[in-house]
Amino acid sequence: MQSLEYTRPSRTEIINSLYTTYMLTDAELGDIYAYMLQFGLYDIERQSSERFEGAFTTYFEGYDAPFLFATLTQTNSDYLTVSHEFGHF
Repeated sequence: MQSLEYTRPSRTEIINSLYTTYMLTDAELGDIYAYMLQFGLYDIERQSSERFEGAFTTYFEGYDAPFLFATLTQTNSDYLTVSHEFGHF
């Protein structure tokens, strides 16, 4: 029996995989995700001792734009966390 090796998804893998998924699912959704990326309306980084744990999406009235925050745990659940928060975006 072949052993399955677990790899920890990187920030780039998560961002790119979700972009591809959204573009293939719905072009408008992909465009919104691309907008978020283009204008840096996100803070997605791995967990550290100096970083708040958790994830949320908020709205900056002064910029008239949403903002996504997510601390990655470097597990596959990061895909779900970022995707969930993007749903609020």
